[in-house]
Amino acid sequence: MDDKLLWIPRVQDVLLKAFASSPDYCPPTKAEIDIAADNITSIADPKLIKLIQKDGNVIGFIFAYHDITAGIQKARGRIWPLGWLHLLLARRNTKWVNINGVGVLPEYQGMGVNAILYTEIYKSVRSFGFQHIEVIQVGEDNFQSRSDMETMGIRWYKSHRSYTRDL
Repeated sequence: MDDKLLWIPRVQDVLLKAFASSPDYCPPTKAEIDIAADNITSIADPKLIKLIQKDGNVIGFIFAYHDITAGIQKARGRIWPLGWLHLLLARRNTKWVNINGVGVLPEYQGMGVNAILYTEIYKSVRSFGFQHIEVIQVGEDNFQSRSDMETMGIRWYKSHRSYTRDL
């Protein structure tokens, strides 16, 4: 088994526990986690995935990846016959990086773990020369994460919100 795949269950555990108290959180199924893990490990650059451990256990993570939206659009969503080339070129040429996944175990929240994650991902993002960072899927009612990111200079121009309706 590939070494990077050994980390998936550890990160999954943090994900499930970190978001369990969020009212809008719907835990992913095992199949959904497997698909997401396969997608992340196949396209993400390992330098843009950060994990924090304590005593050999993952207590926090942050994921970032090259924004390949332009390549997907140019390929019209098709990998074959030449769509893969558009994706590779977009990955190489993009000035945008997406951050879509930050989680810290509840017992370590408020202890600076998130600050370490943000600092380390910032160093990696700068080393790639990205000019823009898109922070994705931070709920507008997630005041702690939004406050942390605003302190670092993030300016929000999109809102991520959930709606419910009684049936």
